[in-house]
Amino acid sequence: MLKNLRDKSDTDYLENSISQLSDQFDAKSKLEKDPYASIYTRVFGNEIQYSEFHGLKDMLSSLSDLSYFDITRKISQEENINYTKSFVIVDGLYSIPTCVGFPMNLNLNGTAVVSFKLQGHANIKWNSLDIEGSISPSAAVAFTGTMAVDAKVAKAGIRLLNTLHTNTYIDGKIKIQGGNLIEFKLNVPRDKIEVLEVSSQLFVLNNDQYLESKGIEDNMENYKICSTEFITSLSGMKSCMELTYVNTSVKPEAPYFPLTGPFKFHVDITKVDTFSAYVLIFKQQEVRTINYWETLLNFHFDTPGSKVNRKLSAQYMIDWKNSVAKASFISPFIKMAASGKIENSDSAKTLDATISFNDEELITTRLGLKKFRTGYPQRYEPFFSLLYRKRLLADINGKINYVERLKWNADFLIKGLSKDPISISGDFNGNEDKYELFADIKSNFLTSSFQAGFRSTGNSLSTKITVQYKMRSSQQHTVAFSARLQDNSKGILLRESLYMALQMSQFPHYNAEALWDIQYSEKYFENNIKLTIGETVWNMQQLYRHYSTHSNVEFAALCTLTCSALNIGYGVDILYQVTNESISSHIITTVTPRYKMSGSFDYLHRKNQHNLDLNITSPWYKTGLTGTLTEKNPGRHEVEASSWWIEGKHLRTLNATGFYIDGSNRIKTEHLLDVTLNGVINGKLGAGITSSSNFNNQWIKLKTDNKIYLANATYIKDVFHFMEGTLKLGDSTYSGSLVLLSTAVEKGFAIDLKLRKRLTMATKIICDGEKHGLQVELFWDKDANPNKKISLMAQAMGNRKEVLLEIPGRYLKGEVVTIPSGVIGLLEWAEHQKISAHLEWNLDHGSAEITIKLKTPFPSMESLSLFATYTMLENEGIFVVDGSWQKEKLTLTATLRKNSSISDFWGMKLITHMESTIPTLEHLSFNVDHSSYVNTKWAFKTVALLKYNNKQSDFEANWNCNNSSLYADIMLTSPIHNFEYMKSILKYTETPEDISGSLELNWTQQNKISGEFIIKKVTGASGAFKIVTPFVGYEITSAEYNFTKLIDKNNTTYIMKADAIYNLHTVKFDISGSKTKSSFNGNLQIKTPFTEHFKLNVLHSLMKGKLNDLFTASLAEKQLLQLFLDVEANSVSDLQLTASAKIPNQEMQIFVKQYLNPINIQLYCQGIWNNKSLLITATGKCVNNNKVLSVQFDGKLNGTVVPQELKILLNHSSMGGESNTTLQLPYNILLTNILTSNNEGKWENRLSFTMPTKSLVIENKQNVNQSIIEHEMTSKFNGQQASAVIYLSKEPTVAKANLITPWSDPITIEYIIPVDSLTLKPRFTLKFKQNKEIRVETEIKFKAYDSKIFMKITSPFYKPIIIDSSYKLEETNLSSQMLIQWESKNIKAEAKAQFVPSLMKSSGGFFIRHSDMTSDVASGSFGYNIADTEITARILGTLKESKIDSVLSLMASNNIYKGKIAVQTPLKNWENLSLSGELDVARTNKVLSKVKFTKGTKNMTLFSLFGFDMESSRYRLTVEGNIFDIHKFSIYGDYNISEPNNHILNIAMGYEDQIYELSTKLLTDKNSLLNSIAAECDLKTPFHNYKRLSVHGSYNMKGTDKTLDLRLIKDTWIFRIESLVSFGIEKGKSHIKVLLPLEELKELSASVQYGFNPITQERTINLKILRDNLVVDVLGALLLTDNGSVTAGLEVTSPLEGYQKT
Repeated sequence: MLKNLRDKSDTDYLENSISQLSDQFDAKSKLEKDPYASIYTRVFGNEIQYSEFHGLKDMLSSLSDLSYFDITRKISQEENINYTKSFVIVDGLYSIPTCVGFPMNLNLNGTAVVSFKLQGHANIKWNSLDIEGSISPSAAVAFTGTMAVDAKVAKAGIRLLNTLHTNTYIDGKIKIQGGNLIEFKLNVPRDKIEVLEVSSQLFVLNNDQYLESKGIEDNMENYKICSTEFITSLSGMKSCMELTYVNTSVKPEAPYFPLTGPFKFHVDITKVDTFSAYVLIFKQQEVRTINYWETLLNFHFDTPGSKVNRKLSAQYMIDWKNSVAKASFISPFIKMAASGKIENSDSAKTLDATISFNDEELITTRLGLKKFRTGYPQRYEPFFSLLYRKRLLADINGKINYVERLKWNADFLIKGLSKDPISISGDFNGNEDKYELFADIKSNFLTSSFQAGFRSTGNSLSTKITVQYKMRSSQQHTVAFSARLQDNSKGILLRESLYMALQMSQFPHYNAEALWDIQYSEKYFENNIKLTIGETVWNMQQLYRHYSTHSNVEFAALCTLTCSALNIGYGVDILYQVTNESISSHIITTVTPRYKMSGSFDYLHRKNQHNLDLNITSPWYKTGLTGTLTEKNPGRHEVEASSWWIEGKHLRTLNATGFYIDGSNRIKTEHLLDVTLNGVINGKLGAGITSSSNFNNQWIKLKTDNKIYLANATYIKDVFHFMEGTLKLGDSTYSGSLVLLSTAVEKGFAIDLKLRKRLTMATKIICDGEKHGLQVELFWDKDANPNKKISLMAQAMGNRKEVLLEIPGRYLKGEVVTIPSGVIGLLEWAEHQKISAHLEWNLDHGSAEITIKLKTPFPSMESLSLFATYTMLENEGIFVVDGSWQKEKLTLTATLRKNSSISDFWGMKLITHMESTIPTLEHLSFNVDHSSYVNTKWAFKTVALLKYNNKQSDFEANWNCNNSSLYADIMLTSPIHNFEYMKSILKYTETPEDISGSLELNWTQQNKISGEFIIKKVTGASGAFKIVTPFVGYEITSAEYNFTKLIDKNNTTYIMKADAIYNLHTVKFDISGSKTKSSFNGNLQIKTPFTEHFKLNVLHSLMKGKLNDLFTASLAEKQLLQLFLDVEANSVSDLQLTASAKIPNQEMQIFVKQYLNPINIQLYCQGIWNNKSLLITATGKCVNNNKVLSVQFDGKLNGTVVPQELKILLNHSSMGGESNTTLQLPYNILLTNILTSNNEGKWENRLSFTMPTKSLVIENKQNVNQSIIEHEMTSKFNGQQASAVIYLSKEPTVAKANLITPWSDPITIEYIIPVDSLTLKPRFTLKFKQNKEIRVETEIKFKAYDSKIFMKITSPFYKPIIIDSSYKLEETNLSSQMLIQWESKNIKAEAKAQFVPSLMKSSGGFFIRHSDMTSDVASGSFGYNIADTEITARILGTLKESKIDSVLSLMASNNIYKGKIAVQTPLKNWENLSLSGELDVARTNKVLSKVKFTKGTKNMTLFSLFGFDMESSRYRLTVEGNIFDIHKFSIYGDYNISEPNNHILNIAMGYEDQIYELSTKLLTDKNSLLNSIAAECDLKTPFHNYKRLSVHGSYNMKGTDKTLDLRLIKDTWIFRIESLVSFGIEKGKSHIKVLLPLEELKELSASVQYGFNPITQERTINLKILRDNLVVDVLGALLLTDNGSVTAGLEVTSPLEGYQKT
């Protein structure tokens, strides 16, 4: 710009000036003046050295004096160092002339001052270090920049001042002496340390004065963060960080930093206590003399002079000579001490230990073992005692005697665990094959005996365990367990069995017995399992047999599972047999014992005859087929076949007889079938095939019921491929043809279908070099109207592609031209109706630019343009869109960031901003910040901000939960009235003792509703809830309850109490009761502020035919009601009942007695009400002789409540078709009924009711013949008569009803259905009030492909209503419509569908419209295509403004199946949903699948892989996505059985970056379970200290040597046991080895060997014990001679001093 304002003559001068300015501030070039500085050294304020330099060479030479060696030398000589340096970093001034004539001055100045002070001394030796001193570094840096214009009389400009300052120190002492003493002291002389301070200030020059600018003060932000109170109290120091700056990110027009305004960053540390130093001392000392060896360790930490006690100390002492150890720990919070002593002698091993807490003895224990070796038996006495706070918890003393070989006995006495001592005794005996154990337990609570035995033979293992126990005063019970494993193999047949039994006398219904018997060989396998639990028996059988020779093959398989007690019976029976002449097989499946399914197949071939028999039977369907094929002459066969099946309850059959001719030769193939059918279908069936090299004809023909059904297909091959087919179905004939064209340049086909209409389609594809084209023509009624056609022409040549689609009356033309990085397109559908588009793009790896320009003929949309860019970073994506149309513009910016620092944390932030010229959308921004955390708990937080023009809404949601608690809150602020502030808080906690929770809702700062509850789970059941609202009268509502259940031997007691508070009123509720086998009593009490004290008592008992019930209710201690019931029933015919009821001033009693026999009836019933009584007696008689029935009943009623005795008389008689009934009631009331019936269709009945003042007579008559029903009814009441007549006729269909009453005009109902060919005109008429009627007229025209329904409703209440509906089926179109009209309004509904004859493709839609609405009430469309390789379907529905859209696609190709469904809904957060899947079974022995679910922008994908072969299988399952915070989860593994007895299983699971692996191996011996078995399991996890867990075990019980190996591995922690046992008559050995992960005990092993020489009678024994590297070896020998002399020797080798060899 400066060059353009000057003429050419000044260009060079100006360019040189700018270059000079650049050189002035270029950091890479040398400044105009060399840097200069001064250095001085002061000691205690005395300046001992001063120097100054100019240029870098002088500076470097001066600084060389400050080497590290020089500093170390001065410190060792106790010299103090004090350096202070000042620097002028930069100093520049430059003036630039401007176009206005005034110079612009640029000035930059930078200075720095650095100070370093060090004092102290150091003493360093080869094994010690002693340093004491202090270091105080400090620095200050300042930069000042000024830009101003000087107009002489006035100045204008800005100045920027940036400063940095720090001042810290270290003062202390450290002393180290070898490894025995460490002393560290850190002094804190200052109260405050200024760690760092950075500031920036902006000044404005005005009238020769610089005024500080505060920037945008409204956006000034200040943050201050300090250490927590816990850290401050623990350390005594408080650290703080403060940041102040102007936030201009929300103002795009604001300047960049540092011109935004003042900035300050400050960090300091302040001492908040009175201490002066941190002191840490560690001291270790070992004192060792001839008679004394002791190790001491001390640790001490303190802050002397502090207000807070921070003193920590720990000590321990070990006296190695006396085996004594002591330890203590003292802190401001607790004080602990421990001491112990070990005694180790030949006769005793003891340990005494004491632990104290806060000077109080906490735990005291004593543990030891005493040894007594005085020959046999040898005795050991172990003992153990434990005291807690000087209270005895356990005291155990015992005696163990070793008798000889494998014989042991022991006695133990236990005190402290219970009130009375517990004694335990036992014996163990064993030899080579048998081991026995006996034990007894005696205590006040439990008396028990234990007996166990184990026996091993050459082919079996058996054991038996019996436990007898008795608890307190209960009877003695027995628990017995026995098991036996036996190998009964013989030759090549291997057989093993396992038997187990468990018997319990106390719980006999849980007795169990199991038997497993298995036998197998190379081609035979049988497995039988029997399981008995109580009285329930389960049986399972498995059988497999396979036999194969040159002429015979047999395969049988059987599997059954039965349980008769539960009515369970599952089974499968399969048999398959093949010989040279027959094939026979069957399969029988049993679902339940009552439901079986079976199928059989039998085939037999003998000479020239073939026989076939097939049967299928099931509970729902049965069928069979039998056939014979006989060859009479060469090429001619006779066919006889019959089939049957059951349809409902009817048996259906179909038989066929005829012949089959094979006339094939070398030139042609010819087959002919001619059979006669009878049965369900009667007729003739023929079929034929004729085929040669260029001709093929196939046909099938059925003639039945004078109708012909024919299907014929012909294929001819010449220049074209011609195929023609004809189908005749009765009177209808359909035909079609197909012609194929195939050359090097042209491919095509033509189809001609003659159905109800002629359908013709021709296609041709051209592929000639760069020219490619497609031509399609479709005629759908070519014979009647050739103009009904659709044509399509598509052509591609070079970079240009064209397409033209023509339909009757319309066309569509498209053109696309490809250009570099873009496309130009044109779409035209009328002369001046076209759309042109121009698209260009520029794509990169992480970014792209797209430009779109569009021109359309639509108003307001003539010209559109769009420019979009996006940038994708590792964790951030930025998307910007600029669009314009006509006079409107819009800009949208969106940024998406992902935050994920660790595997358990995930976060996302979305920032969007939109600016447009649309008045309603000028400014719009939406920000979302979401984070989630998953570890031991799941937590997430979502914050959203929406700004719309000048309005703002905030949303925040938090969620925290783990296995036992939940916390969630939601807060919303908005400018909407009544919704300015809303907040809800949910809490839930579950512990083993209770469940509690609360819910709080705030909708303003003052209004709040809260509720909380708690449910106790420890004893019984109890709970409470409370609701608090701001509404008057409903401030507090609460309730609590408590339920208890007590059970003793014969009685169960229930107690429940509840209190409720509502609107300041309290209600108390109390229920208690008890229950036995024959009685129940209960009490209910209720106290409310509205009523008095209410009580309710119930007593019920039932025993030996007697029932007693008592019910009492009282209010305010006054009895309101008492009910009593006493029933005694000796039998059904002999019953007595007494009941009473009492209320205040009222009492009622009832007594009932009845007696019944086959002829007579007697009843006595008496009731008393206060002083009034009522008595009812009744007798009766019933006689039935021949065909005459007579019944008489006489009853009487008297008492004080009736003025006179009342009688009731009933007489009934019937004979033939007539019956008479008379009932006489008191007060001269008489009922008479007479029924006369001649047959089922004709009868009469007359019922009369008379009393002194009124009478009623009802008469009914009915007559029924074949097609007419007539019914007449007449009713007379006190002289007035009403009648009704009903008439029904079948042909013609007429229904009429007339009703005549004296209270209204006659009513007539008429329903007529006249039939006219295919038209029905039903009519319904209701006439009343002489000339008024309601009429419904309907006209139904029914055809197979075209039907109509018309209905008209007229009435005197409203204008006529017309309903007109129809449907029509034309070839491949189906349409229906309905119109409802009333007055000038209507509702219209239409539906249409198109389909192909095979229904493989279809589409359609519907809509519903109302005349008063401008849009459809509802509409929808659908379509599907299952004819192509890809199956597609779509459904779209609209209801008012809501839409639902779903799309389905399925495709199968080469054993690869793919599918996808996408759904769009109007539901919030569920707008876009999709589910897709893929299944690949094309690969050999592999199955691949993939399923993906998408919800909006979130998705979840499931991958699975399964592979297998004869020896192994592999699988993998992976889940990835961001729905439900599941990012990645996978499971994979394999199973390998490459060798029959070697099984390998590997399983791995991965979640996020964490992997869990499990590997197992099993090696078995197929001959017997007694042989060697090895198993290994290895688990790898990402958890600390559990990186690897491994278990390995093996055993071998076969043969003389029995081995056992067990390993446990946890990371570097290993535990292993190895054992070997071998016993014989002449020699034996035993070895056990234990590897431990303990540092002080890594290995422990013991081995024993013995020998016996029968010739010399010499016995030897060798015992070796190994502990780490210490070995004790014992060698013994014993010789017995015939003369009775004994010679014995013993040699002991040990590591103990003085006992190396004895």
